[in-house]
Amino acid sequence: QGAAFILKIPLTLAIAPALIVRSGEERFALPQDGIVEAHEIGQDGARLETTQGATVLVCARGVLPARDLRDVLRIGPPPEARQPATHCVVMKVGSTLFGALVDDILEVVEIVVKPLPSKLARIGMYSGVTVLGDGAALLILDASGLAAAFGIEKTDGLRAFEAPIPDIAEPSPVVLFRCCGQR
Repeated sequence: QGAAFILKIPLTLAIAPALIVRSGEERFALPQDGIVEAHEIGQDGARLETTQGATVLVCARGVLPARDLRDVLRIGPPPEARQPATHCVVMKVGSTLFGALVDDILEVVEIVVKPLPSKLARIGMYSGVTVLGDGAALLILDASGLAAAFGIEKTDGLRAFEAPIPDIAEPSPVVLFRCCGQR
């Protein structure tokens, strides 16, 4: 009666929900705190298109930049020698949404997050490692690190980017919009 206990759990014992995905022949864990939604390409209106040489996901949330994890992680055969990805996981970093293309979405599980070996910690795309019930060790992908690897900057609001200056004598007209009180 009246006893109080304080448990301090080290990071090596942190438990988090994660989505297990397959990209190529490898499986990875994506922490659910960085995931907005997942789509099967061609279902529910989700489709991939190419705009100005870049792949984008067109879905209910709009047009989002998307990259294949196999390309970013440099795994599997080259793009021309493989089947296209069939699923897309929409991730969020700050207010920025982007799509990670994967071959399959396997399951949602609770994972125990373990720290990375020092050589892998410097890469930045991985936040830890976990061991599943079947004994397989999976790398945990970091949403911020993936966004950086995809070439996507984290933003907390609207930003204006300078377009490259065309090589012509007269400047092109520019239209600037202000929306919803954001600057």
